[in-house]
Amino acid sequence: IHERTQKYVDDMKNNGFDCEYINVADYVKQRNLDYLEIVDQKGMETKLYHKTLNMSFLCDGIIRYKNKYYILELKTESSFKWQERKGVDPKHYAQGTAYSVAFKIDQVIFVYINRDILDMKSYIFEPTQEMKDEMINKILECDNYVKDNKLPPIPENVPKSSCTYCSWRNSCRQSD
Repeated sequence: IHERTQKYVDDMKNNGFDCEYINVADYVKQRNLDYLEIVDQKGMETKLYHKTLNMSFLCDGIIRYKNKYYILELKTESSFKWQERKGVDPKHYAQGTAYSVAFKIDQVIFVYINRDILDMKSYIFEPTQEMKDEMINKILECDNYVKDNKLPPIPENVPKSSCTYCSWRNSCRQSD
């Protein structure tokens, strides 16, 4: 899928469009984003660690189009979900906001890929400054709870599926 996306971007460039795929690690180094540590790179996907915000994440890429930079995030989904897709999934807002904060790039292109037939739909997400501020404050608040070795209050209406990979879930259940 990454290779197909790279081909689309290359085709645009070869057909006269001012469009280019930017390697994430190169972008970080060229812009001296020293608060971002490049942890690993496999193909187009780059694993990074944000030292200031204590945040690990995987980025699919960065696109430069008409001298403007966009974060690229690829999402695969079933045919049923893909056919109904009309915009960015609200479940992806936090991810897009975090990436926007990390790279200081205002817009994220989410490409939704039908995993059955590999058709694609893309949408641009631009988090507001309020969304960015809330994201930063939430991370800093969580880090303070960890630093103080305290459990944060349990949020209301959290689906059980959110706890699946949480390393704190047993402690959290004991505090009920």
